[in-house]
Amino acid sequence: MRLDSLDIALFYEHPDAGTWSLLDLREYRGVIHPDDLEPETFLKASGSINMYCDRFKRFLHTGAAGDLRSYVNFLIESLISPADRHLAARFPGISAGDPFFDYERVAAGLFQEDQTILLLQDRGHEFELSYLDPNGDAPERRLSPYFRNLRIHKQIWRLAAVEALDEYFSVAEERIRSGTSAILQQLIASWRSYRHMLG
Repeated sequence: MRLDSLDIALFYEHPDAGTWSLLDLREYRGVIHPDDLEPETFLKASGSINMYCDRFKRFLHTGAAGDLRSYVNFLIESLISPADRHLAARFPGISAGDPFFDYERVAAGLFQEDQTILLLQDRGHEFELSYLDPNGDAPERRLSPYFRNLRIHKQIWRLAAVEALDEYFSVAEERIRSGTSAILQQLIASWRSYRHMLG
């Protein structure tokens, strides 16, 4: 199956503050719990990723990575060529180009705390996105959230990933104003520089 449209949304989550998209937070329509306001704690905040086709048809929802930053890293990895290790090294925590289990041509991979796998593979002009259960399968039964080899044109993916990352880094820049974090500052600076290259 091929997607002709894609929206990616990152969400911040806290049991007391609720769940808010980074778009909401960027536009001051949401709440970050006081525990997560400092840059160092914001880096460790819980979160999830959602993906939609045709704007409101959600086909992916997972927060099993344990933190929001894991999804940020996944999206950044998807934008960086595996051959560009110099660029990848500028982003703390990024592992672009490293082997990911036994999968081939991996643009980005995320092994989550519940042992599910989020996998993006490079297929030339397209990416193939898979969300696999702990056995590495995508059961095709009623209410199964898993799927395999969903084809997405690279340009459509990149536009959606950049938009989601812009929202995250806009909120991250606000957090830097309330404290210091060498890691978050480096992450923001690297994104600003790379974003300028993307145009």
